Amino acid sequence: MSRWILLRHGRTARNAQRLLDGQGLTPLDYEGRWQAVMAGLRLGGSSPPPLLLCSDLLRAKQTAAALSAAAGWSATWVFHPALRERHLGRWQGRSYDAVRRSGRGRQLVGWQDSPPEGESLELLALRLLDFLAPMPDRSGIIVAHAGPLRVLRGLALGLPLDSIGFQKIPYASPMELTLPQGGWAALSPRLNRS
Repeated sequence: MSRWILLRHGRTARNAQRLLDGQGLTPLDYEGRWQAVMAGLRLGGSSPPPLLLCSDLLRAKQTAAALSAAAGWSATWVFHPALRERHLGRWQGRSYDAVRRSGRGRQLVGWQDSPPEGESLELLALRLLDFLAPMPDRSGIIVAHAGPLRVLRGLALGLPLDSIGFQKIPYASPMELTLPQGGWAALSPRLNRS
């Protein structure tokens, strides 16, 4: 079994305004930088795990850098586009509250639903596991976004697929996850894949 720490990036100005950022290039705000430093202090005091994986979007990269500095780690992160937030299509930059008021909020949380011209949680899961499944069965950290972390955590915990999108994922708060033998590849059968 392998032990992973999942960490959402720190807050951004768009998060504070309740705007859907998706794959936007928004940097951390002051609060988000502080959150990342505090996460690093919580995780410091030991050597980093063998695998340090991070989304290649700016807010995640800034979180990983601040976390490493605060933890005293000089290890190298692997930045990869597979760990990006889901593509929100035409809802990129829209108000979360406006989407909910329109009665279309289900398209943000349903397993097979998606924003207009965007990516469903199911497609996000396929993207994530295509990247993670071939990795060795070792421990690590993933710094990413609410969508990917909902999917990975939900699959690993065996949550019903239709409930995965409803999980609350706080900013820069380490969440521990233990994977079964076989690591991320062991989660693929939940997606009806061989």
